[in-house]
Amino acid sequence: MRFYDRKEETKTFKAFFEAEDFKLFILYGRRRVGKTYLLKHCTQNRKGIFFSGRQISSELLLDLFSQEAGEMMNMTGIHFKHWEEAFDFAFSNTNLNYPI
Repeated sequence: MRFYDRKEETKTFKAFFEAEDFKLFILYGRRRVGKTYLLKHCTQNRKGIFFSGRQISSELLLDLFSQEAGEMMNMTGIHFKHWEEAFDFAFSNTNLNYPI
């Protein structure tokens, strides 16, 4: 699939990923306009966790996020019991320069 007319968005993502400080980035918009594809394009070949919400139970999402975080950190057996624990983990590991 070709990537069309997203120079400004790509530039914004590049600045975000190269920033020295920790930032929260939320991408939202209408359905079917390429948000997920844009994120995948801008994060390819970068270390980090690319995790997108799905319409499944919160428990299953948390399990999937735990698995992704464990793989990224080369740590087996990570399992978060609550989303608060997962976010605490993400924020405490921001010095690793791995976008989550």
